[in-house]
Amino acid sequence: MAGEGDVKLLGTVVSPFAIRVRMALHLKGVSYEYLEQDLFDKGELLLDSNPVHKKVPVLIHVGRPICESLAIVEYVDEVWADGASLLPADPYGRAVARFWAAYIDDKLFPAWIGILRAATEEDRAEKLDAALAVVGPLEDALAQCSGGKDYFAGDSVGYLDIALGCNLFWFEALHEMFGVTVIDAGRTPRLAAWAERFVETEAAKKAAPLMKSMVDYAGKLRSMWAAAAAAAKSSYCDIEQSASLFDHNPQIYTGSSKIRCKVSYSRFLYRHLSAIMEGPLVGKEQPMPRVQPVAVEDARADPITSAYLLLQLCKSWIQARGLLNYHQNFHNILYSHNNDVRAQEIRPSGPRC
Repeated sequence: MAGEGDVKLLGTVVSPFAIRVRMALHLKGVSYEYLEQDLFDKGELLLDSNPVHKKVPVLIHVGRPICESLAIVEYVDEVWADGASLLPADPYGRAVARFWAAYIDDKLFPAWIGILRAATEEDRAEKLDAALAVVGPLEDALAQCSGGKDYFAGDSVGYLDIALGCNLFWFEALHEMFGVTVIDAGRTPRLAAWAERFVETEAAKKAAPLMKSMVDYAGKLRSMWAAAAAAAKSSYCDIEQSASLFDHNPQIYTGSSKIRCKVSYSRFLYRHLSAIMEGPLVGKEQPMPRVQPVAVEDARADPITSAYLLLQLCKSWIQARGLLNYHQNFHNILYSHNNDVRAQEIRPSGPRC
């Protein structure tokens, strides 16, 4: 078994994914050095160890980093093979456990994050309903995997138990903050009983974060999300109230930008320029490269120089995206070398505004 100096874990005490790995290490009896990370100011060790996702957790074993919590748990289970295995012994059981673990990360995690992120009580109620719908199938999964025993893995905690169990602490935090219950004993009685047993296990107690730490961290996240939403709303208002769009006709990408303004009911000043890219306005607002279109907002220091970015700012961006496909097709035919193709043959491929 590796010593403490051979194993390091990069994480945050409140990260459910880092908690997952800490529980796995405890269950396998692995000594390790824990290195707390600041995700608001990521250090070089984290960035070098996980250059692709730049996220925690990262397990560093004899100098080699392993990323993504489920992959780390499997690695820990295989490398430290002494004692009970976290994964089921048979291939089918392992496949089923991996399926439900992926379901938890792909469906349940975004669902409860939606509850945390909700800005209004009405929105939070909708997000809670969505989360409860995701939790429902896990009741049957518990019955299938446990064989009527206490845990997903049977008599003891295993892979799927810690895959789901790492979220339970945040469910308690959501209840503390908003009074919501994600695992409802009335809806999922077996799962609720499992959760009560799981949080009392030694592995869960060792990895459990303080409630205050979770609530404080949630406050930071909610402040960040609120600021981002306010900035986005401000951007919409700025564009709708005052925006100048520079282009020459028939520059098709500016055409798509005009559609963005139209479906957003924006008021903008359309300035027709010559096709020569050296015009003083374009040169001033977009010195390099001098490509149109260019949008200038009164409250924005830097001009927006991409038709695609303009479309992304559209409140009705889904409709705009469909119209963009139509205009791009029109552009291809308009400048086609085949003179037999006529522009009027094109039909919109997306929804109409």
